[in-house]
Amino acid sequence: MGLYLQHPHYVQAMIFTFALSVLGLIFSIFLQPESNLTVQHLNIFQQLKKSEFRPILKCFQVFFVKRQDHKQRSLLMLVAIHLLIIVMLCGNLAMYYIYLYGAPFCLDSFGVSLNNAAQTCATILLTIPFTLTIAKHNDHLGLVVLGCLTFMTQFVLLGTAKHIWTLYLAFSIGGAFYVLTPIIRARITKLVEPEEYAVVFILASVFESGGYYAISALTNEIYDLSLSFYQGLVYFFLALVGAITIVIISILYFLEHRPTTTTTTKSAVLNE
Repeated sequence: MGLYLQHPHYVQAMIFTFALSVLGLIFSIFLQPESNLTVQHLNIFQQLKKSEFRPILKCFQVFFVKRQDHKQRSLLMLVAIHLLIIVMLCGNLAMYYIYLYGAPFCLDSFGVSLNNAAQTCATILLTIPFTLTIAKHNDHLGLVVLGCLTFMTQFVLLGTAKHIWTLYLAFSIGGAFYVLTPIIRARITKLVEPEEYAVVFILASVFESGGYYAISALTNEIYDLSLSFYQGLVYFFLALVGAITIVIISILYFLEHRPTTTTTTKSAVLNE
């Protein structure tokens, strides 16, 4: 990463981070007793041979289990929505510091911290009433759409911002996204069996950890290409991901509330 950015300070930072990662790996394999208690007498290759890959296969098998009342279709669509939400989150995180520290605002660390504080305060203030009132009784998909719309509003405001106060407004509005979109995870939990819960989210965590670097590289490349003519262009691409998410949510809502013609036909025949 440091060589790609062609900046000596990034090279030093990445080497330092890489060294910490190597030290963590050494500590977990050789020095952490609770992680290798049953295989201490084996060498590293014998330990790797005992690695279990079945949980990874179960991640995909869960989606092909036949479920009642179109639950399998709903599960696939909810997971797709969840992954698109992760794309928006990763894109926002990748661009957050680059956009605020770089052109066109070139903020200092205090200015960046104020923007972060604005979004954190907005999220906390919205979480309290939402948890006490709506969260326990409602998991309507419309709330997720509202959350996506607030994040898209944040992206559009950031992409068109000319003044610093617009940044505070954008991040404050975007705070609602972090409050409303976890409804998707709750709905996924209701569709799977208790023993499948962790397995379903393993796929999301793998996508999140591996996809973050790809999304970061893509957003940074778009920002670099548009730096000379429109610095906020990358945020419109992220807003487009939000629009796709809303389309899928709308389709899922339509499918869930579509009247079942077969059921009504059968009941009419029985009545006759």
